Amino acid sequence: MLFFNFVFSALFFSFHLVAQPKIDVDQNRRIERLEKHLLNDKENSDLIMLKKEVELIKKSSLSKQGVDESSSKEIQSIDEKIEKSYQQIQSLNKAIKGGVEASLLTGRIKEIENSIEELKSKKIALLKHSSESLFSFEGLLEIDAIQTKSFDKSITSNMDISTLELGVEANLHSNLKANILIEKQSNPANLLEITEAFATYSDTNQHLFHLKAGKMILPFGKLETNLFSDSLGKSLAESHKDALLLGLNWEGFSSSAYLFQSKTKKEKKDDRLRSLGFDLSYELSKENWSFQTSFNYLANYAETDGISSLATLTTPTNILSKEIPGYAFNTHLTYERFSFIFEHITSSKKFLESEISWNNTGAKPSSTQFEFSYTHPFKYQTIFTLGYQATKESLSLALPKNRVLFGFQTSLSERISFGIEHFSDKDYARTDCSAGTCGTDEKAYTTTARLSLTL
Repeated sequence: MLFFNFVFSALFFSFHLVAQPKIDVDQNRRIERLEKHLLNDKENSDLIMLKKEVELIKKSSLSKQGVDESSSKEIQSIDEKIEKSYQQIQSLNKAIKGGVEASLLTGRIKEIENSIEELKSKKIALLKHSSESLFSFEGLLEIDAIQTKSFDKSITSNMDISTLELGVEANLHSNLKANILIEKQSNPANLLEITEAFATYSDTNQHLFHLKAGKMILPFGKLETNLFSDSLGKSLAESHKDALLLGLNWEGFSSSAYLFQSKTKKEKKDDRLRSLGFDLSYELSKENWSFQTSFNYLANYAETDGISSLATLTTPTNILSKEIPGYAFNTHLTYERFSFIFEHITSSKKFLESEISWNNTGAKPSSTQFEFSYTHPFKYQTIFTLGYQATKESLSLALPKNRVLFGFQTSLSERISFGIEHFSDKDYARTDCSAGTCGTDEKAYTTTARLSLTL
């Protein structure tokens, strides 16, 4: 299986290399030779045929390189400027032949020739940028060596490919993009899965708004960390949905509102695009510090991936008595090399005991996260992190009562990093029970060494 995964990664990396459009240098040189011939031989009887050949080669070249419409227009404008410059040089040369002193005009001719070279360089750069930016690829491979002691005191260790991702972005238009993310799954029956697939339309001039549609992660909770283990908040609140989202940005403020189809149901035949949410964020950055804070609202807290996976909410006969809103608060402060993250995720009230139980009543699952980081500029930039996370009434979600974490990550190069992380979990008390399962009041730990490669 490991061999297959490595082969898969290599194949996609090879596809990335092959799929990048290249500039046809020979074709561009041929265009230039033909254009010079047209300018220097106006009386040629094959003038019309030569003009048609130039235009045909230009269109073929731009099409093969995948140049978008706006870039194509700019390239055509550059071509027109180059042609006019050649015409100026031709006129100046004729003036010299007509008796004008060469010393008066050679300097001007040299200036025009330099201008032509600058225009050619700009054209080549534009062609290269357009062809490379039509499709962009990103890959992530993470290899973990793990040792774990569980609440039942059993100890296990293994090495595994924990993450294998391929992301593709297609710039379909100057203000329209499409994104796809493919990930390796732990389930052998469904080894690969498209976890994100959406299109984004944005206002390219002012970047004031964007419209996104497709399968995406909803902006409910920032769920961020400088460690490489998922936070308890992410296990509780991350939400993959087929959704329609409208986002707005203005002078440090950003917000979005979205609609998506429910996985849980309030009525027996409830398959409408009716669930909603919104988020509001503010960010301020100065020379050596930055501040970011956000508030997120989800009309139905049961729609998060963690909660909606519970059998008590997803069986065909189970119907939600009512939708319970969820809230997330996040603050991220950085000062020079220091960073602090706080996040709290909760619901407005308890679920019914038949939906999510907690000690013979309904549960109100929540999570809280505190994290401190320090970045040291060794030979390789290294981030040291210490964190504390806690949950309440989340035993049914198989989450611990609290977790203490520490670790570091260091960048060995632009695309390679290495890190070690250790966290210790404390289970719920033996008197805390949910759906017939009680806590153990035991401790567990996990130590992980990770090598990450970004493609």
